[in-house]
Amino acid sequence: MALALTLPAYLGYLGTEGDRVRLRSALNMVHAAGRLPDDEQTELGAVIGAAALECCGEDRARPRRIRR
Repeated sequence: MALALTLPAYLGYLGTEGDRVRLRSALNMVHAAGRLPDDEQTELGAVIGAAALECCGEDRARPRRIRR
């Protein structure tokens, strides 16, 4: 099941933002299903967490101020 979710997103990955979203979504679904062995489940969680921190680092997490 994990391969069926991630393989299409992985093979179709061309580096665009849409491709990144599709691959992250597939990996999140695999992680949420919890069907991987414990060590792989833990590692996938770490990868997803690292990608989230990279994407939404401290500076990006702050709301932008409204300029008047």
